[in-house]
Formats: sequence, C-alpha cells, structure tokens
Amino acid sequence: TSGISFCLYLISRHPDVQQKLVEEINDVIGTDKTRAITLHDLQELKYLESVIKESLRLYPPVPVIGRETTEDTQLGDIVIPAKTNISIPFFMVLRDPEHFPEPDAFKPERFVVDSGNKMNPFSYA
Repeated sequence: TSGISFCLYLISRHPDVQQKLVEEINDVIGTDKTRAITLHDLQELKYLESVIKESLRLYPPVPVIGRETTEDTQLGDIVIPAKTNISIPFFMVLRDPEHFPEPDAFKPERFVVDSGNKMNPFSYA
C-alpha cells in the first residue's frame, strides 16, 4: 500500500505526468468505461510502467534489507568473508547520482526505453 500511496502522491504533484498518463490510457484503453481491460492492454501502458518504477525508486517499500554471505566473496579488491552480515540500503542505492542523474527528482522518462537514455539495465531491477 505504501508503494501505491507514494505513486499516487507523485502523480498528484506532477500535473504533466498526470496528463501523459491520461493520454496514454485513452490511447490504449479508450474512454469506454464498460470495456473489459485485458492483460495486453496493461502491457501496452509503458509510460504508466515508467511512472511506477520511478515512484518505487524514490520511495522503495522496503528501504533496507540484510543478507548474510554463505561463502567468501570477491568484490573488486575486497574479499567479504563467509558469515558476514551485509545491509543493502535501497533508499540510498536508488539515489546514486552516478546511475540516476538528479536522483531526488521525479522523472519517469528515465525508464522510458525509447527516450534515448543510456541507463544500465541492472541499475534498477
């Protein structure tokens, strides 16, 4: 519910994004409110997908996770020994300016495939 809440909050704060979403929904689904929406329709809502991804990037529902290494792991020049507890702070990782320029800005376009961006596909899963 927090993910949906933040997504709706961000959409409400950005009328330009809201307008693009309305246009996309009208283009893909149409204005007939009695028409059944299919899985194919949902897959065609590419801008909506970008808005959701950007919302989750800014406000991840799980801001930090912890893991324990099961074996020695080489990470560059560093060896992380087995049985080491590691915390992964998603809230910080997803705001890394090296991967997300203007990391605090709500920019769904960064996830649009045909926008010409060169984002590493593994910078956000």
